[in-house]
Amino acid sequence: MLSLAGSIGWAVAVTLENAARVRTLGQIEIVFAFVLSVFVHHETHKRSDYVASTIVVAGLLILVVS
Repeated sequence: MLSLAGSIGWAVAVTLENAARVRTLGQIEIVFAFVLSVFVHHETHKRSDYVASTIVVAGLLILVVS
């Protein structure tokens, strides 16, 4: 059911907005997975992982603001 809801969400988003923009905003999923791994699973990460997540978030913010 969640997969179906996700697919419907993607389809609706692509019809309402530019597909490239929707796909780029979909990259926030990576950051959510990173945050969950830290807080839920108590995983440790390298500094480069934090830098990469920060770059992804900065890129998404630039995209949303522009």
